[in-house]
Amino acid sequence: MKEVILQMSVYAGFPAALNRMFAFKEVLEEKSERINLLD
Repeated sequence: MKEVILQMSVYAGFPAALNRMFAFKEVLEEKSERINLLD
């Protein structure tokens, strides 16, 4: 998924890709927290 976001930076511009990376990181952290709650 990170590779797709990096490749899109060419088309959408670096600032947009950077924002998407931060959003992706937040989603991964939330999913990790949910998994930890289930343990």
